[in-house]
Amino acid sequence: MKVIITGGNGQLAQYLIKYLQDKYKNNITIITTIRDTPILFSEKLIYNSDNVIFNFCNLDFVPQLIQEHKPDYLFNLAAITETQLNNEQDYQEINVNSVEEQLRAITKHSKHTRYLNAGSSEELWMKNFYGTSKSLARNIVKKYREQHNVFAVQPTIYNFTSPLQSNRFLLPKLIEKISEIKNNLSKEEKFTSLKIGNTRVVKSFLWIDDVVKFLWKTINQDNELFKQFLIDETIKSNDLYKIQEVVELAFKVFGVHGLWVNKNYSINHPSDDVFYSMYRQKLAEVNPDLCRCGDVSFVDSSEKSNLVTLNLKEILENLKKEIDKN
Repeated sequence: MKVIITGGNGQLAQYLIKYLQDKYKNNITIITTIRDTPILFSEKLIYNSDNVIFNFCNLDFVPQLIQEHKPDYLFNLAAITETQLNNEQDYQEINVNSVEEQLRAITKHSKHTRYLNAGSSEELWMKNFYGTSKSLARNIVKKYREQHNVFAVQPTIYNFTSPLQSNRFLLPKLIEKISEIKNNLSKEEKFTSLKIGNTRVVKSFLWIDDVVKFLWKTINQDNELFKQFLIDETIKSNDLYKIQEVVELAFKVFGVHGLWVNKNYSINHPSDDVFYSMYRQKLAEVNPDLCRCGDVSFVDSSEKSNLVTLNLKEILENLKKEIDKN
């Protein structure tokens, strides 16, 4: 079995490669594209590289890989995921045009290939270039599925995390900073409070292992003969949390308890929210500069997910274990 996975230096691709290796042992060949130099990338591997073919190239080269290897599966996980960049052309080229080129190559050279392009919950509201580009890519996937009879899906993936995720994302940021605060509290030393964005936003969270398993299930739907009935799955947790609740639970994982208070006693001004310890120590507070203009205050709960995933407390505990190892 041959599998092409783009974005091989991202957390989702790395965990997918490891999952497939564990599942199929030596009966699989994985071809992946990565951006880093070989030396830099080798330091980040979480999987065995013996049956992986690395291509240090950009997405323009993927159609040639399709023609050469004629893979059984192609997971397009490479994307510009930043929500605050302003160069629309980069989003168009990486997140949209590359999808069209890959599907065109599959149609011409490898019609049996099953194709998955990673979607995002950001596309549901399209408040930034990232969400808009993913929505445009979804239309391309649908076109090739319906007009060219290609096995192509684009699942909508909500927030997920892993020990590989950068601390510029919410959960790793919380765990790293709260670990520092907990250490300072135990030594009775001064500390700076956690700075957070909009505390009233509602999110759902996933553990990456569960996402990877569901991706594999999604690309193996039994609709080979009737591709127009393929389902673009929604990959999310059915549990929703306000960021206030996430912060409070993260502190509890470290044994630190506190209470959210609004300095002006107002429900309409989340920028005044402060999280205090039982001893009136300021543990966390809102920094308006961290509030994203594209943040949404709700999650689409109309469609329930069949995904079985860890709950938020278990996810936070897993991230804490990684911090404790270091």
